[in-house]
Amino acid sequence: MIAETLRRLIIPGDELFYVLFNRGAEVTVKMTSCLTTLLSATDIDYQINGASRQEIKSLYSESQNHYRETIKRLSKVFITPIDREAVHELSTNLHAISRGLYLVPRYIPHDNVINDTHTRHLGQLIEKSSIELKQMVEEIGTPKRRFVMKHAQQLHALRREMELTYDHALQGLYKNVDDPALFMRKIEAYNSLREVGEYCQNAAHTAEGIVLTHVG
Repeated sequence: MIAETLRRLIIPGDELFYVLFNRGAEVTVKMTSCLTTLLSATDIDYQINGASRQEIKSLYSESQNHYRETIKRLSKVFITPIDREAVHELSTNLHAISRGLYLVPRYIPHDNVINDTHTRHLGQLIEKSSIELKQMVEEIGTPKRRFVMKHAQQLHALRREMELTYDHALQGLYKNVDDPALFMRKIEAYNSLREVGEYCQNAAHTAEGIVLTHVG
């Protein structure tokens, strides 16, 4: 009993951070769901459009709270410097995804004129990526952590598909759009969606590293 008590005092306390990671990943899934709804809305879906934007804003506030809580507890819980770096990096990655999702609607006008098959497909790929990432994060601190790499492979495949979709979107943009204002609005939307995909991939790399280095 005494030995177990000492072990709990000495061994780094990671369990709490697993919970915070899960909460952060869950918020990103909810945000991507709202984003795909926004990207599928037409110019007359004012109610859906406004509700999706407001929900994304509210969820981003929740994500900020999770990030602050992680950083706050990081300064109080005893963990090794390597673990500290990994915890900080993954929490920062998850927050970057939510921030990217929060910024995307800024590049989508309320008339949704830039919505097309490419923006919708990019949104769907981001949503699938966030789901894979959520499953990765949930399994980091469990016996199922061996499946983390499988989810990582799926996420990297989605990332490759996202790059192909982005390239096709740009090709169509240069061929079919003559209006400079519309051209800029579309390219900003494509770039903002692509950036979120990059954040998801960064988080996946960090999650892989935690499993390989710290969890085993």
